[in-house]
Amino acid sequence: MIPEYSECNFCTAPIRDNEFVTIYFNKSICEKCLGAILKSSDLNLSKPKRMMNSNMILAFDLDGTLCSLTENANYHLAEPFLERISYVNELYEQGYYIKIFTARGQYSKTNRTEFTKKQLKEWGVKYHELVFKTAAHFYIDDRAVRPEEFFKQ
Repeated sequence: MIPEYSECNFCTAPIRDNEFVTIYFNKSICEKCLGAILKSSDLNLSKPKRMMNSNMILAFDLDGTLCSLTENANYHLAEPFLERISYVNELYEQGYYIKIFTARGQYSKTNRTEFTKKQLKEWGVKYHELVFKTAAHFYIDDRAVRPEEFFKQ
């Protein structure tokens, strides 16, 4: 069977469907471009002008990504990762649609919506939507980027 080809949404190079990586904002990206983005010292997504798209959605996990993890659902002890929050706010200002997603309260069946919104406001996080995901030990997702790679310095 002849593989189908598409193009990288960043460099427009032709790539085979089985060679591209998709990230949260539903764009095809070749391994070369992904490597360049992840190795970038400041990871400024506005650099490649083709990437700027007001329809792009970036979804950020909350605990362990934008703030510290806490034990036993003591979310009031979470410390914000201010440098990461600042970067998310830059992306928000550039026109990206920012979703914050969390499993807070999903194990305990406790509604953490208002507390989480208040905390995000206190930390100055700019976002469009807060989404509560299902509780799980692992999330297996073909569009995932590890926080350590996305926020690499």
